[in-house]
Amino acid sequence: MDSFQRLESKLKTLVARSSEVPEHAALVILDEAKDLLKRLLVTLPRSPKEKVEIESGKYSMQGHSSVFNVEFKQEVLFLADQLDCSEFYCAELLGHVLRTQPNSRISGLAEKAVMLHHRERIASIRCLQLILETATRTDIPNLSNVEFIRALALQLILAPFSTNVEEGQINLARKLLAEIDDLIPTTEGPRGPLQSEGVNLSSPPVIQAQRTRFIRINRKAASIQERALCAHVLYLIAACGQLGPTDVTYLVKWLSSVKDYSQGIVFYVFACVLVTINPSSTDEDGALSDIYTNSSLFVNVHTALNASSWELPHLRASLLLQWSLFVLEVRGRDPNLLGDYVVVEDEVGTIAKEAIRGGAFQALREFVLRSQGPANHAALMDPFAFDGSRVIGVSEYGNDGEVQDEVLDPDFRMYFVECIDRLVIALITRMSRVLRDIRKHEEDVWLSWARTGRSAVNSSNPYGASASPDPPRRDTEALFRLIAAIYDHMPADSATRFWTERDGLRLTPFLKWAAESRQANTIGAMYDMLASLSRGSTSAIFAYNFLSTGGNDSAATPQTYSSSNSCSWSTLFMAIHHYENQLSHGRIPPSGMTAIFPGHSIGVHSSFHQSDSPKVSFPPEEIVLLGSFLNLLRNVARYSATARIALHENHDYRVVQSLFTLASHPIPLELKAILFNTLSAFSSLDAGAIGIDVVNHMWNVLEKMEIIPVRQGVQGPMLVSRVGRAAGGAVIELEQVESVGKTYPATTALIQLLDSLIHVPTKNVILKEDFGTVFQTIPDQLGSGYRIPGLRPYIDFVAEKVFLKTFERDFADPNERWQMFSACLGVFEKALAGFDLSILYDEGLSSWTNLTPAHKAKALTTLATLVIHPGFSVMKWILTVGKMQENLLYLVAQDFEGTHLQLRRNNEVASSTIRTLRVLWRVIHIQSMFIEGLVPILNDVGDLPNVGSVGFPVSTIHSLELTMLQHPSIPSNIAMFVALPESEIPFFALKILRTLSNSQYCRPFSAGTYQTLDPLAAALRNSQRLDLIIQGFRHWLEVDAEDTSIDADEFDPGLSKIEPDPAYSLSALIRSTVLRLLIVNTKSTRPSPNIAHVLLGLDNSSNSGQVTDDQISAIDESGILHSILTLLGQGLSKDDAVIRLAHSHPSFADQCFHLINQLCVHPYTSSSVVRHLRLREHFFQRQLLATPIRTSPRFSGNLGIAHYVDGLRVSTTSDAMSTSLRMTAHILDATAMELHMLTDTRQKSRAAQLVEILLNTASVAEEDHFLEGELGLDQSSSRILGLLESISVTWEDALVDDQSPIPLYENCDFSRCLRVDEVGCQVYDLAPLLAIVSKVRGQLHGAGSLQPLSLDQVRAETRTVLRRVAIENHRRRVDHARCHAYMAWSSLLNVTLLKAFDHLPSDRAEKLLYDIFQSLSVALNSPITPDSTMVALSSSLVLVLTKLRAFIRRRLHSLQGESQLFALPIDRLHTFFKSVLLSLLHRGTSEVVRGNLYAVIIQYLQFALDFSNLHEQRYHVESLCSRQFGPDVRSSHSLLVSDFLNGCLSIVINMVDRLLQCACRDATDGSEVWKAMAFALLEVLVRLSQRAQSQQIEAALAKDGHISNFLQSLLNGSTELQHSLIPNASSLNALYVYEAKMSLLIRVAQTTFGAAKLVEARLYNCLSQCDFVHAMAVHGGEMEAHNTFLPSTADRHRQILEPMLRLAVSCLTSLPPTPSLIKQATSYFVSHREVILALLSSFREPWTLGDFSQRHLVVTLAALLNSQTSLSGLWDINALKPIHVTIVSLARDCLNLAKWDPAIAVPSAGERTGLTQSAVGFGEEGTLFSQRIRNATLRLHRWLSLYVIYAQDTLGPIFREGFSLTLIDVLSALSFLTQQLDRSQRQMQDIDLKLQSIDRMAPSEALEILQQCGQMSSDALDVFQLRQSAWAELHHAWQTCGQSFLEYLASVEILLWVMWRNITSTPSDVREGPNAVLSARDTLRPSDARAGGTLAKALAAALTILNNIPYSYLLGAEIGEARKLYMQLLSRRLQDMLGRDGDLEIL
Repeated sequence: MDSFQRLESKLKTLVARSSEVPEHAALVILDEAKDLLKRLLVTLPRSPKEKVEIESGKYSMQGHSSVFNVEFKQEVLFLADQLDCSEFYCAELLGHVLRTQPNSRISGLAEKAVMLHHRERIASIRCLQLILETATRTDIPNLSNVEFIRALALQLILAPFSTNVEEGQINLARKLLAEIDDLIPTTEGPRGPLQSEGVNLSSPPVIQAQRTRFIRINRKAASIQERALCAHVLYLIAACGQLGPTDVTYLVKWLSSVKDYSQGIVFYVFACVLVTINPSSTDEDGALSDIYTNSSLFVNVHTALNASSWELPHLRASLLLQWSLFVLEVRGRDPNLLGDYVVVEDEVGTIAKEAIRGGAFQALREFVLRSQGPANHAALMDPFAFDGSRVIGVSEYGNDGEVQDEVLDPDFRMYFVECIDRLVIALITRMSRVLRDIRKHEEDVWLSWARTGRSAVNSSNPYGASASPDPPRRDTEALFRLIAAIYDHMPADSATRFWTERDGLRLTPFLKWAAESRQANTIGAMYDMLASLSRGSTSAIFAYNFLSTGGNDSAATPQTYSSSNSCSWSTLFMAIHHYENQLSHGRIPPSGMTAIFPGHSIGVHSSFHQSDSPKVSFPPEEIVLLGSFLNLLRNVARYSATARIALHENHDYRVVQSLFTLASHPIPLELKAILFNTLSAFSSLDAGAIGIDVVNHMWNVLEKMEIIPVRQGVQGPMLVSRVGRAAGGAVIELEQVESVGKTYPATTALIQLLDSLIHVPTKNVILKEDFGTVFQTIPDQLGSGYRIPGLRPYIDFVAEKVFLKTFERDFADPNERWQMFSACLGVFEKALAGFDLSILYDEGLSSWTNLTPAHKAKALTTLATLVIHPGFSVMKWILTVGKMQENLLYLVAQDFEGTHLQLRRNNEVASSTIRTLRVLWRVIHIQSMFIEGLVPILNDVGDLPNVGSVGFPVSTIHSLELTMLQHPSIPSNIAMFVALPESEIPFFALKILRTLSNSQYCRPFSAGTYQTLDPLAAALRNSQRLDLIIQGFRHWLEVDAEDTSIDADEFDPGLSKIEPDPAYSLSALIRSTVLRLLIVNTKSTRPSPNIAHVLLGLDNSSNSGQVTDDQISAIDESGILHSILTLLGQGLSKDDAVIRLAHSHPSFADQCFHLINQLCVHPYTSSSVVRHLRLREHFFQRQLLATPIRTSPRFSGNLGIAHYVDGLRVSTTSDAMSTSLRMTAHILDATAMELHMLTDTRQKSRAAQLVEILLNTASVAEEDHFLEGELGLDQSSSRILGLLESISVTWEDALVDDQSPIPLYENCDFSRCLRVDEVGCQVYDLAPLLAIVSKVRGQLHGAGSLQPLSLDQVRAETRTVLRRVAIENHRRRVDHARCHAYMAWSSLLNVTLLKAFDHLPSDRAEKLLYDIFQSLSVALNSPITPDSTMVALSSSLVLVLTKLRAFIRRRLHSLQGESQLFALPIDRLHTFFKSVLLSLLHRGTSEVVRGNLYAVIIQYLQFALDFSNLHEQRYHVESLCSRQFGPDVRSSHSLLVSDFLNGCLSIVINMVDRLLQCACRDATDGSEVWKAMAFALLEVLVRLSQRAQSQQIEAALAKDGHISNFLQSLLNGSTELQHSLIPNASSLNALYVYEAKMSLLIRVAQTTFGAAKLVEARLYNCLSQCDFVHAMAVHGGEMEAHNTFLPSTADRHRQILEPMLRLAVSCLTSLPPTPSLIKQATSYFVSHREVILALLSSFREPWTLGDFSQRHLVVTLAALLNSQTSLSGLWDINALKPIHVTIVSLARDCLNLAKWDPAIAVPSAGERTGLTQSAVGFGEEGTLFSQRIRNATLRLHRWLSLYVIYAQDTLGPIFREGFSLTLIDVLSALSFLTQQLDRSQRQMQDIDLKLQSIDRMAPSEALEILQQCGQMSSDALDVFQLRQSAWAELHHAWQTCGQSFLEYLASVEILLWVMWRNITSTPSDVREGPNAVLSARDTLRPSDARAGGTLAKALAAALTILNNIPYSYLLGAEIGEARKLYMQLLSRRLQDMLGRDGDLEIL
């Protein structure tokens, strides 16, 4: 049911962007239009059958059946009664309304359905109008789409149309006329009152009657609009030449039957006839041939025009005049066509004269004035108009003489005036002889009247009648005034055809003829005509030259001052000077104009209001004539700066002085008003510096004349004057003359003059006028010497004497009240506009007492400037006088209906409303600064220089904001102003609402969980017009207006006196302001609910709280949120053949997306909005499908070129480009948020859908055919990569900086001009920049340096500065938007990778990760990528690489025998790696970016190393597996690994110097976080070098001294490390840096070369000086519970000590022992002996894994040093005795693993997970934690055993004293180890059996093995794959068991050797102890026979196990045999020593 409304939107888009819409899309739209317009305005009649079916509760239409309830049925029947149409149609209407507004009540649907019905009808006519207007336009290129529209227009004009009953009977013109006639009853509207007294308004009949009346009122308004649109379309058809002869005859007859002009349709039809029979029409295509060649047309029209049935004779006269011209044209084309009808031209002239005599000129003038609407009706009552100006009777206009509605639609007014203009031009050019005859006769009659009075005139009558005694006619005057009326309502410079030859027309002779006029009334009319023709800069200069030459050509000689030509400046100013001289003496000649214009007759009779002096009187006729001249002077001066300057600088004329002097005398007030208005024309600033001088001169003259009293005295401030001049002036005239006469022309004009003299230049004025101009239009010292300088007396006069009493005075003409009101507001507005209080904050004037004396002196000057400013007086008046606020709020406080009606009918009311809103906005905008900043400091200061004390109590101030919010009707009415048509009213209403919404008084009230609306929102919510308010906001959102680059916050319409900017579009500004109001109030920091939520429909009731998830209907369907979503959804579907909003209006779309994003994140609206967007709009999917958004082409503005990575170049503006980037960012942000919410709420299907759209490889063009070719995405590229490409766009500005020097500005600080704009971008603000420009010029002006040459330099340098600022602002805006887009893209990628990437198949995911990695690396290396986004992109790169590593690792661990699983794109990876390194070196300007890139490089190299290690393992497994399952492919894999690692190393080596320099610099001087990352990078580089068996990295580190620096930094950071050991340390960063640094050093020490470099750098010396390890003595005893994330202090100390021990051990193990090395290591050991002893001494306490590791390292270090004691002279056994004793004690306990069971401490948070995790692997038992404990125990046991071996020789007695291990303990340990050894070898054999029989393994067994090994994704494997995977796991388990076997075997070997060594080396003198280790014979005494048997059995069992182990099978033949021989040797020796008697014989 809204087909035409949707069609209208599509057609508007097609017309506005015809060059952008594809042809196929245009044809689709036009085909739809053709089909829909076939049923134009067709409404089916009522049907009894349909009514019966509806009453039954069901109906069937188009094959669909519907059932409804009783309430709906009653509503259908009620609607059918109102519309008088089909019941089924009414049901469809109601159904549509109910579908679009499901929350509406059934009982109120009819009203909405009526509005929908008429909106559809109006939209259908507008569609037709749009098509026809486009077809007739000549200012658009002839594109194919335009040709399609023109063809459709012709088809529609010629096609048959149906009425409501018959079809195919009438053409379009007749159809429209029929509709016009049919709509007449509807436009009559309801009659009678809305309600009657004494009637129960709640009864159903009364309610029904009220509804009926309401519907009829709305139908009347809609029908009037429909009639006007139909008539407008009819005119377009006529303008196309498509009205035939019968149509013209029909229209003429239709006009003859019209009875009055009340509804204005007559003017449309009249224009149709004029344009059809226009004699000047061209007939290029032959469309008018029937009109010019059809003889019956002339007969029929002639008969119709001469019929006696004409109700409106003046209408007939006007048509008859056009008809005469048409007949003349036809006669000229074919004289034989008309036969005897017209023979000669004289008879055609007779027809014309008849028309003129019938009042055609007067009627046409009235038509022009009436056509402009009710606001122009006052022009008919102009006191300066000629007598009898209204020739049309009052009754002809209706009952009251006024039109009930606007006569013509504003869009049609220009057409109407152009028709009459063509008629006049044709009359002037084709019937000049008739005009000459008429004027000659008039002059003769006037001369006769002058001689004989009212006697008859015997001269010939040019009208063909006999002489008449009637008063002489004034048709020439009427013609001049008609031309004046026409060009007063046409665009400026439309009258250039009168001044120059144009289109073959030369109208200059007509002006010369007019200049020869002799009668005073004709001369006055001639002046009025010239004044109208001088509108426009070109026309004004022509007019000036015309009067300069006395009415001749511009080339003629200028007239002298003594000329008496009436059309001469000299003559006219002579008249003014004559009056001036005479008035100075208090007398006026009886006829002053007669003295100036001798021989000219005066015939004007009127009465005017005289001033206060009875001695002076002006003849009324001279007032009229002088007023006309002043009107001409005003227009010439107003429109031409050149003429204005020439007039002002002519010393003979003395324009300003003469006019002010004349106005200062008591002359008629009407004349005085004209004088003031003329002076206002000289106050424009478009003449540059000269114009400013003129304005300053006018101020000085005004002050001198004291027209407004400016002196204060005992009589009061307004009644003191200079000596010799009457006191009072304007005040006396106002109170004693104007008030008495109830008319105030002089006062109003005087205030308007003040308004024009106060200039507040906008930025556009300064930029367009003159960069070097100082816009100071008020003299600094005006009035100084006798009063306070400034404009205070003038402001006081306006406020006190005029504004405060506006509504108290009586007015004869109510219109005049609003003129005065508007004029006062204009002065207030100008004063406030220049009152800039921000200087208080710029200069730090927040408190007077805190200022220094020097600052106080400067502050006094600043404060004095502010106080002198007129804005101060205005603010004081408004905020301290309640009556001022009452009057100011009058229009916004009254009932809106009354105000709205006056706005339509009265221009002055409209002007007053606009200025009221402007003043209100300015006051509340600066109110807080005035009250809280200026007034308190003025009260503190006291007296100001030359000003005095101006302070006043703050308590007297009444906040205007508070007053407005306390009266709910005021915000409601202001919101209603938004619904008005395009003007400044809705613009400033929106700005006021926005300012009020930010007011401190506009805050909601909260009481617990209950929260009310703020006062502003409550006022709207409770308003009865809320629906209309929302409808008004919706209208502006849906308006189709081009985006504008003007900032709505800074735009100030009305202040500038120059032409508006081409980019100026008030509709676009209003639309933008609506969005800004919503955006500002939906920020997360704003309280809610507020005005935005009310307007958006997000607040269902005034008591609603936060919207919850289950409120599915929480969004009100009537709110404007749905309109916004609808607009954003345009062009996204395949069936929607319109351009997407993002492309047609990108700036508007950007604001809409911004608003949606804020609603999605605001706590109050997030739930409901996101739910609605997800479920009903599918917003995220649809918008994501349409991304990326590329910038739209632009052909005007600040152009540049957008370069895309695919080579596309788009000519656009920086604003358009940044807007498109922000839109993309908003969509990505919203998608990221939605994906995050979906994954958190486990909505997997929706999340998968978003991920599929984002990561798929389909082109956007496949999703939306209309966007095809728009985005240019590669078919193989995923959308997320296309988004990144679209973001990576570069900007090339068309502006170029010429690098010219700017010495005048070189010391200026332009950084103070930076501000943050509405989107958060920091740009240079033009206002403070222009302030700097003005300051520089002011300084030069004060120094007297502004000569012409230096002024040119100022202008040139200023242009250079502004150009550079513009270039920089363009760059900043693009970079900021691109940064936002990059951040949003990065956020979306991060969310996708972290939360939803698993929704993609692994094969696609891995390929996509490669692509993303490549694109990101390129983007990071690109110079266009903003530095601010490098952090986000580099972070995303880290995440991408992490995800890629995980995928590859998953692939590698899921080997299934297919070698291609190992395939990696090595070349591609190397390219990525190289790009990342280049990014680090070239773009790593930020430490955070470098840190992220370090992480990427670390991950990449770790991946390479891990891949190599894993690949080698796989290679080994594959080599074994190939023997079992297939061929061997080892060679290719080996080559692959080698190439990968060597390639990585080669890339690093190529840039190793810069890379190491960068990393080492960060490792040394960077912040602590990134120091750790830098050390980690260096560590992995060293690891890579070692893995590739290269020493280049270590050599480079050592060569540049980095290793020494790192070692030295260990000492420098000791304080920070000690601080980290505090239990509640604030930061552990130093500890983490230390760990990373030690990890690097340990890695370096693992090679011989690296360890040597460390020793050369005095490693052990540095380690010896690291005193921070001794901090354990203070903090080591504190063992906190592991209940926090941070490690305990003990763990932290362990983290410090263990790396140091490991580094020391690594160097010892990597280097051959030398005396120097051993000495340094021993020195280190000795220096930290206390720490080592403390560590070892607590071994009987509970152990942690860290304890195992540290003690293992200490034992290892001690064992190594013990083994080389001969090389060190520092190994003092006695000094280290406590350590050795402790180690020996530990060895004694630990060697017997069977008995040693240390207590295990509670693991840390990182280890705790291993308590519950089972050990993974085939055959593994226990938990992961127990496995780690077991492995650590074995390592410690092995090194303790080695220590015992070395200690026996080096320690001697110390060892023997501490190591008292008995033979029983040794045999017990040996038994335990051999059992574990036997267990391991049996597991290996079992696993080997399974490996050998793998081809016969059952699938269930293989599956069980895989599950035991932790592989849970093996269900999809077949039998062969199961066996392969099981074989791989078994082989891994076999290797693990083999490692355990070797560890146990080594421990057994060492233990056997210890047993043998201890027994053989024990001296005889120590064998006597009870626990001594003796020989077997000594130990096993007879009394210990039983124990001896036990020992013998234990040893025998252990040796038996060792003897039965298959060494060769498990270890290989060679190694196994050697190990077996060694075991046998030790066994025999033990047997020899312990079993000599045969007791232990076992071999």
